[in-house]
Amino acid sequence: MNIRAGWLDDSAMMSRKLGESARALVVGSDYAATRPAPEHPCDLEDWDWVRYRHRSDYTRLSGPGGEEAKVLGQARLEVDSVDALYHFACKNLGATVLPEHLAARGEAEGKLSRLFPDWRLKPLGIFAVWPDTSRRENLTLLFVRFLAKELHQ
Repeated sequence: MNIRAGWLDDSAMMSRKLGESARALVVGSDYAATRPAPEHPCDLEDWDWVRYRHRSDYTRLSGPGGEEAKVLGQARLEVDSVDALYHFACKNLGATVLPEHLAARGEAEGKLSRLFPDWRLKPLGIFAVWPDTSRRENLTLLFVRFLAKELHQ
């Protein structure tokens, strides 16, 4: 069994949603100080970005009035780890999307600045995933049910 953050593609694996994780659009505080303050997410098109390899090149945001924005930005660096996203954003290499808990940590330390806090990103789903070897009661299924109950899903 695995725990997976992100939305699942079609698969032969069994899965159960355990919850969701909020995300935030952030940038290194020193990097932000070198750029004109953006007024709309589309103003970030010419900013440097640190991209997560397993995510779309586009960042989609929903505004407070229901407006939708889709930003491509300039990928300066592409990584395959959320820890690397956090590290390089804190090192002022550009804007990125982080899980809320990492964004809040960087903001509290003064290393990161939140961009467009009134706009929302789609949260990440958190799933238990396991092979469909048997539908009978087994330890994996019992453990997944336990996790879901403890996480109130």
